[in-house]
Amino acid sequence: MNALGTESYSTVYRDTGTGFIHGVCKIAGVCAPAVVYYLYETNLRYPFLLISFLDFMALFAINRFPIDLTQKPML
Repeated sequence: MNALGTESYSTVYRDTGTGFIHGVCKIAGVCAPAVVYYLYETNLRYPFLLISFLDFMALFAINRFPIDLTQKPML
């Protein structure tokens, strides 16, 4: 995703987005163990379903942006 962001957005948007995402990831990194532990205690399959869902969302997001600003195919 970093290569896609570098090619697709101007410097101002890229810097703002990168900073925001780093902040969100730090908060998620603190909260994730508690969420996964709760899901694991509820049902053994829930953490795996959550990770699978997030993986498919990432796959969808990657496929939504197939071209960079130079109009070359990314895949």
